[in-house]
Formats: sequence, C-alpha cells, structure tokens
Amino acid sequence: FKKLSRHTHLCGVLVIGGDNLGHTGVYQQLESRDGTDLVIATLGRLLHETFRKKVVLDHAMWIVVDEVDRMFSDEHHTAIHQLFEKALPKRQRQLLAFGAVLHKAVLTFGLKFVENELLVHCGKRNNPFIEHDVQLVPSQHKWFKLLQLLQDIKSDPNITDKRVLVFENTVTGVDALCWKLNSHNNNQPDPASRFPCTKCHAQLLGHERQQAIDKFK
Repeated sequence: FKKLSRHTHLCGVLVIGGDNLGHTGVYQQLESRDGTDLVIATLGRLLHETFRKKVVLDHAMWIVVDEVDRMFSDEHHTAIHQLFEKALPKRQRQLLAFGAVLHKAVLTFGLKFVENELLVHCGKRNNPFIEHDVQLVPSQHKWFKLLQLLQDIKSDPNITDKRVLVFENTVTGVDALCWKLNSHNNNQPDPASRFPCTKCHAQLLGHERQQAIDKFK
C-alpha cells in the first residue's frame, strides 16, 4: 500500500496480533484529527480494536476480504457477523471478496452481506487439458499409493513433464509430507526411486516461498 499510495495523500495503518499498537504509533494515527484512510488487519485483532473503540467502522465504505474461502468458513462465522454488524448497512458500503476456491457454502454465507452481487471468474473454470481421476484410498494406504503414483509418472515415457503438485489440508501436513518424502529419498540408492520435493505454504518467509517456486519451475 505504501508503494502504491506514495504519490497520494492516502494514509494506512497495520493492525495485527502480537504488536503493542500503542508503541508503534497506530493508536495515535487512528485517534488523530485526520484519522486514516485504510486499515489493514487480521480479523481477530480488528474485532478486538473495534470493541475497544480504537477502530470505528461506522464510515467504512469499502470492506475487502482476502482468502474468502477461509474467512467465511464455519470457524469464523461469528467473528464475521460481528464485524459487519459494526460496519455501514450493506446498501451503503461495498464488499470485495477474493478467493482461489469459492465453495457453495462460502458463497451462500457471503451473500448475506451484499446486495446486487456480482461474481467474477478469472481464467477458465474447466480446463479441457486437465483429466480428473478420483481414487478412494484408506488412510493407512495413502503414503504407499502416493509413492506408486509418483513412480508411475516418473517411469511413463509418454509423460514429458514429470512435475507434480501435492496438496495437503494443513501447514503441518505439508511439512510432514515433505520431510517424509525427503527421508524416503535419502534411503533410496536408486535415483529412479527418488522424488525430490520442496514445500510452499503461508508460514514460510517470502524469499523461501519464492525459492520453492523457482525450484518447481
């Protein structure tokens, strides 16, 4: 925001958990005569500061929600309701919600907070070059099934691009699977049975995520 607004008179503050906002000058900025134009915040800390009257949303005309599939999940329903109760009525404000995946439940919940909604898709929803294959595997067999699929891809001469994306539900799951694959690689004398891997998730630093992406490319 600082880079985009450096030639304007717009002012923004960061409100996140773990910071002593009184020592960072955020409270002083929020309480100043000019106030602030933009608040960038985590959901929990923003609600905390609205309860303390440090942040007032009575005149917030724009609300932007990123990672909407996570923010509108059951885990955050109560907090999201509380947030919008403190904002302007939906006829007087605009909600922008962004997400890579928009499940039906997420859309249904989000529609409670808007009128005259508009859904925008970027890119093709159904890629004709992607073939879907669903295999039901018991939990105790998933690891061996993954190794089998990776081996099949690696040994198939008709597959020229051997890169594989594996998704996990949690950051912990990503770390554990990456460690397990690398441990497997270290115990394989035959290079044909090794599957070099890297991990990428939100808890890595920016340069670490970029290194992972560069390796995958």
